[in-house]
Amino acid sequence: MRLSVIFWTRANDYALPHLQRILSCLHQQTFQDFQSIVVCDREFTEKSFAQFYESMKSSLHAIGQDAVLEKVEFKTNINSDFLPNHKWVASYVRNFALQQVDTELVQLFDDDNGFDEEYLRQAILHYDHMRQQTRSEVIITPTLVYRDTKQIQNQGFSKFSYRQSRPILHLLDAKEINTSEIVTPIPQDEIQSFRKDYAEIQMFSGNGLLWNAEVFRSVGYDEEIARIAEDLDFTLSLHERGVKLFVFADLEVRHYEREKTKLEQAWIWNKKQAYQKARNRFLFVYKHGIKKDKLAFRCFGLPGCILWLSIKALLIWKRKGFPIIAGLFQGAWEGYKLVRKSSTS
Repeated sequence: MRLSVIFWTRANDYALPHLQRILSCLHQQTFQDFQSIVVCDREFTEKSFAQFYESMKSSLHAIGQDAVLEKVEFKTNINSDFLPNHKWVASYVRNFALQQVDTELVQLFDDDNGFDEEYLRQAILHYDHMRQQTRSEVIITPTLVYRDTKQIQNQGFSKFSYRQSRPILHLLDAKEINTSEIVTPIPQDEIQSFRKDYAEIQMFSGNGLLWNAEVFRSVGYDEEIARIAEDLDFTLSLHERGVKLFVFADLEVRHYEREKTKLEQAWIWNKKQAYQKARNRFLFVYKHGIKKDKLAFRCFGLPGCILWLSIKALLIWKRKGFPIIAGLFQGAWEGYKLVRKSSTS
């Protein structure tokens, strides 16, 4: 077996419809030589896990797909050393999940994802081809779209603007892979698969990474940079080590996230989130920026970002925006202290 598909879930009533969807997508894949590892990010008792499992099994049985559970391994605090009361959210959970893998390749999803029946076969095809083309390790990323629409949420990020304190979104331009340069010949009926739009990017924030498990173990998710920026930090760290990231138009992951307010979209819908955004942004910049980047961030990016987000909070929440503003300043101050501490240790 070459591939492990992993994702994490809150494993509550809200997550059940999402789990039914993604497990159904996996059940329908034309490529079936994979194992599935699902990390349940909550504290279970044996009784509560049995109730959760039966609810999930019933929902899948209703559509005739309960057999898919036979290929799924659930990791919980009951049967593993998973720590449910962790503070690192996605970073810790993904690090834990990826350590469970013993296959060559890993496909990472979130539980609110959906994809067509050719997804895994196509992703592996792209992975093998791009490794041959570049003669280096690669990560394959999809086009992330909003639910069942064609609204693109993410096609990666081309760079991070330290002056603007934000990643610059990348959108694909028309480009074809030169099939005459393929090192290992590909069957004629599969060459069409490569005549699609694709591009190299520096960062990806979202769902659907496919890459070599050993590459992950050389880096891992930074558990200091939790929430919001952990995907950007992880993929940029890999990029800085020479791993090439590619996004493809013909790999499509549908993201069934809930409706979000404008403040939620900016990740500042309460004081805690505002604190984390400012803190993590500070850590991200000082981890990846060179001297001139850090100067641009201090002089323009950080004050401009805090000012803009403060105005947004006041305009949308009016007086209720003041706790968010306090969180932004506290997060920036905490990030500064952490940077100072690490530079002197």
